[in-house]
Amino acid sequence: MLFEEDEHAAILLGASWDGIATPFEEIDAGLRFRTLFFDRIGTLPYGAEVAERLVTLPSESFTPMSDPALVATATEFCGTNSEFRSHFAELTIEEVMTNCRTEFSILQKVRDLDRGRTLIDIALPIRQIAEIAELRVRYDSAIRKLDTSPSKMLVNTLGRTQAAAIQAASAIAWIRAVEACNPPEKLKARLLSESAIEAHQLLRIMARRATDLRDQHAALVERLESEFGLTDLAALSPTDLAERSKTLVEHGDELPEFLGLLEIKKSLADAGLGTFLTIADRIRLDPRRLPDHLETVIAHRSASLACSSPPLRNHRGATLDARRRQFAERDRKKIENDRSFLRTKLLANKPLPGSNQGPKKMWTEMALIRNEFGKQKRFVPVRSLLTRSGRSIQALKPCFMMSPLSLAKFVSADTLEFDLLVIDEASQMRPEDAIGGMLRAKQVVVVGDQKQLPPTDFFHRSSESAPDEEFEDIDDESILEGCQKAFRNVRRLKWHYRSRCESLIRFSNESFYKDSPLITFPAAKSESFSIDLVRIDGSYQARRNHAEAKGITQAAVDFMRHHAGLDAADIPTLGLVALNIDQRDLIQEELRRISIDDVHVREYTEKVTTKGEPLFVKNLENVQGDERDFIFISLTYGREPGATAVKQRFGPINGKQGHRRLNVLFTRARRRIGLFCSLGSTDIKPTEASQEGVHILRKYLEYAENRGRAAVSNIGVEPDSDFEIEVADRLRSKGYAVELQVGVSGFRIDLGVRHPDDLEHFLVGIECDGARYHSSKSARDRDRLREEILHHVGWKIIRVWSTDWFANPGRETNKLVKRLEELRSVPRSAHNDYPSLATAFAPEEKDPIAQESKKQESK
Repeated sequence: MLFEEDEHAAILLGASWDGIATPFEEIDAGLRFRTLFFDRIGTLPYGAEVAERLVTLPSESFTPMSDPALVATATEFCGTNSEFRSHFAELTIEEVMTNCRTEFSILQKVRDLDRGRTLIDIALPIRQIAEIAELRVRYDSAIRKLDTSPSKMLVNTLGRTQAAAIQAASAIAWIRAVEACNPPEKLKARLLSESAIEAHQLLRIMARRATDLRDQHAALVERLESEFGLTDLAALSPTDLAERSKTLVEHGDELPEFLGLLEIKKSLADAGLGTFLTIADRIRLDPRRLPDHLETVIAHRSASLACSSPPLRNHRGATLDARRRQFAERDRKKIENDRSFLRTKLLANKPLPGSNQGPKKMWTEMALIRNEFGKQKRFVPVRSLLTRSGRSIQALKPCFMMSPLSLAKFVSADTLEFDLLVIDEASQMRPEDAIGGMLRAKQVVVVGDQKQLPPTDFFHRSSESAPDEEFEDIDDESILEGCQKAFRNVRRLKWHYRSRCESLIRFSNESFYKDSPLITFPAAKSESFSIDLVRIDGSYQARRNHAEAKGITQAAVDFMRHHAGLDAADIPTLGLVALNIDQRDLIQEELRRISIDDVHVREYTEKVTTKGEPLFVKNLENVQGDERDFIFISLTYGREPGATAVKQRFGPINGKQGHRRLNVLFTRARRRIGLFCSLGSTDIKPTEASQEGVHILRKYLEYAENRGRAAVSNIGVEPDSDFEIEVADRLRSKGYAVELQVGVSGFRIDLGVRHPDDLEHFLVGIECDGARYHSSKSARDRDRLREEILHHVGWKIIRVWSTDWFANPGRETNKLVKRLEELRSVPRSAHNDYPSLATAFAPEEKDPIAQESKKQESK
């Protein structure tokens, strides 16, 4: 009974399947017969098509093929040359026979032309005989033309030999050359006489002497012009030139002073001031006034050219702003249109109807899918469903999102193919896990960060509760590293726009990406620091820290209550992270305990879930890929009860890739990090043998304790141009505090104007169309994305165009001041209005670091 219901055998044999009664011997004979055909003739031209046709013929069709006469004819045909057989590749037998008859008839006609049978004895191809005949015809034609030419007698006179013909041609060329030079008549007569050779030699000697005299004359003229400033000498005759030189000799005592002035004038002329000096000499301008007049002329000329040029005259600030807005709108529209186009194209793919014949286990495509729609139980397994209806499912749902395990489990090999495979968080995926998806795709995009989580055995361990101290990193290469080595087609994404405050990414930028720093965008609040260090008097026991769990959950509940009344679009999101699974579970239990009946917490969780970013509580190993506005971190580790020092065992952080785990942990927040810890930087004592993760943990605690004060200032860099300096100076003269080049890494705002009522915040950022603007590689980056990101992190941006400023700087200054006052009058909404966790949730004990943090906040 089990054999009768074997679905795999039924699918394999199709209509031939009949359970135990299936004719297996006949099927085996047919398979061997098919293999024989393909082995014997499958490799011949068109052999595969012929073999495919033969195996589909009924058995009675093969009886005539055994006829001896047919076999002999086939053997004789195969013995012919390949050129003859090639005629049968695209023509029928009748067409080949017709062509052969036609060619034979033509050959007979050619043979009949040679009635005397003279060509038979010539051992040359017909083509060469035809070429020889053509040359003979051309020779006879040339002889006839020469006999009828009027020059026949001249040719006979000059000679019929080749040497005589060459001599005559040379004489004719000489006569033509003399005529072309048009010499005087007497010289012409001598050059065409019998003594032409002697005359030509004498002429060459005279020309050589004349050339020397001419060169001497030119050198003297050049020297007079260069050394004495005399002009138009080349047009003078030698007599007039001698008279002009005589005058210079008579005034020889004035020559040194004249030559000194001439040298100065020459250097100025070389600098492009020749015309200016000529006009000054003409109007006899006082030499002492030349510098002032020159400066005036240059400034006026430059301004006139700039203002009159069409590119500047037709591109004022209002026009450029309108075009930038138009470009930004069209760019966004293009992205939307591309999405709509792709969606429309995918919706045009229709699922296949499939087959609903026979038993339902043989149904395929939409016939099977529709049958499954009506079921309440006993569904077809997913793998079988995708095998039998995969193409229709792809037409209905063209995008599959699956883990490597799910892909291997549900999609059998050679059933589905994808146009594009995107592997996200590729630093965590082993090549053997990714290869199944890559083999099913035409194109692959591998996305990841080698500075973040590597492949681990975390999800392969027998128990999640295994001690952290037993954790060991593995040295497996990730698919990201493998693709970088194999393909080397790497594109680095350098913009970092998740963190709204540079302090959130600055540590990672300096510790992990120092060779190629990420480009970050400055915050609208200068010297802001968005990492709150919350000291907890806790202890680490049995891989848990109860005090930290209570502190972080209480902070999370207070946070949710504080923001529960906001709209879903504006509500900040929250994530909680612990460094091991036990602490994560403890935080989850504590959070449920204190918030189970809290309506505000429930309201908050519903809103953030609707927003698409629900509250999460995760451990270090599975937080990669997540981001929230606020991230609360429980460092978990600390002194054990009764101990005086912290054991230097920090679970995964002690592994070879512990520093990469910390990089993930420290870069999950957009607005702020709350760091709840029971230890300080001095409690961590790395040695030379310690892994890099331990060193990084200590440095990060120092960074948080010092509130990033070791970082470089984000203002005070030299400006890109004098244009920026002039704009800043004019605004300072109006009473505004202006900073140049605001920012830290990669991207800087040209000018930052501090808010007159709160100097810690910037009122606006001003961007000029200087070097930074013109050096942008794409219009999308320059005119849309950068400004959108700056708005996202709290900036208001005003652009000042040099075309308007240079035309009327006073008017543009007044317009800029008016705009600044309008923005100043707008009520301010704090970019990060939630109170510091270090002051809101710190314990009552006198913690010197907490006190110092409080002092900085009050400042």
